[in-house]
Amino acid sequence: METDLNATELRAWQALLHAHDQVTRKLDAELRDEHGLSLVSYDVLLRLARAPGRALRMTELAGKVLMSPSGLTRVVDRLVAAGLVQRDRFEGDARGMLARLTEPGRQVLRRAARTH
Repeated sequence: METDLNATELRAWQALLHAHDQVTRKLDAELRDEHGLSLVSYDVLLRLARAPGRALRMTELAGKVLMSPSGLTRVVDRLVAAGLVQRDRFEGDARGMLARLTEPGRQVLRRAARTH
């Protein structure tokens, strides 16, 4: 695979990727330390909070948080166990599942937003 980037552009791209990695790691560590949430969990809660009815189909949520459906299932499993999210059947589709933000999840998100 060839690239059209010159050496300066390539260094700038690498610096951007490095900065993104550092900021992401710092945010993740702060959220974990202060609220017991990973950055991915925070993103899931935030997407649900902004959705109509505070719920999204699991497949739609996976696309919004840029995760595979199986990866999202593991994250949602942990959030369900913590009482922050609940799963509901999607009406009209027996196979479809919704992830819904609970009131405790909304409260945790509100507190965590100060960190993020």
